[in-house]
Amino acid sequence: MPQGAVSLKESDYLSQVEKITDQARIVTILKHLQQDRTLLTVTLPGGQQAYTSALLRINAEQHYLLLDELNPCTGHAQLLITQHASIHARLKGVDVNFTSALQETGGEAGIAFYRMALPKALNYHQRRAYYRVQVGAGQVVPVLVTRRQGESLKGHLWDISAGGAGLRLNYGEALPRPLEQGEIFPACQIRLSTEQEVSSELQICFWQQDDQTKALRIGGRFLALNKPQEKTVERFVAAVDREIRKRLKT
Repeated sequence: MPQGAVSLKESDYLSQVEKITDQARIVTILKHLQQDRTLLTVTLPGGQQAYTSALLRINAEQHYLLLDELNPCTGHAQLLITQHASIHARLKGVDVNFTSALQETGGEAGIAFYRMALPKALNYHQRRAYYRVQVGAGQVVPVLVTRRQGESLKGHLWDISAGGAGLRLNYGEALPRPLEQGEIFPACQIRLSTEQEVSSELQICFWQQDDQTKALRIGGRFLALNKPQEKTVERFVAAVDREIRKRLKT
């Protein structure tokens, strides 16, 4: 098994806790939190009270983020004392946790905001389980993925759920750059039918190379599957599941 590959277990990409230290990936996840207007839960050292906030801005160049005023407002005075905060959010079924240090406070129209240090590490834990089906050998579902360097890879779908997908890519050792666990494909296009296609960022949770065929098996989680596409995948999964059950009855 190539270095960096891990065993193919569904639990590896349905309920995996990953500590992310790559700054580009941390910024990408934080931007998704901001774009989705995800509610943040904030706790302060030595306290039991949970406060709510929102991510207002991310400045990757200057390594900071802006948080909205804590609610209840009693958290404002406490944050000035503790100077640190633990932040938790749920992003499309994934738990995101990190800590940050207060750098500066400000205000606008009577509402406070906080300049916090960009976290050096972030815990990423997918806890939501999705029903997953394997696509039969008689049904070829084309897949096209794009890497950050612009490299495009073709293959077909192995299995899928609303939370992620398993892919088979016929490249193996021909790849100019090896895959890495945690790598994010900016685009993963899956042609479910002639009329239906879904596209999302896909994060690699595991990969494995077949020593005989040199093909690559990849298991990943969707990072940017919107609601309509999620429904499309769920309908596809239900249809495949019905076909499997029919075959088992005959």
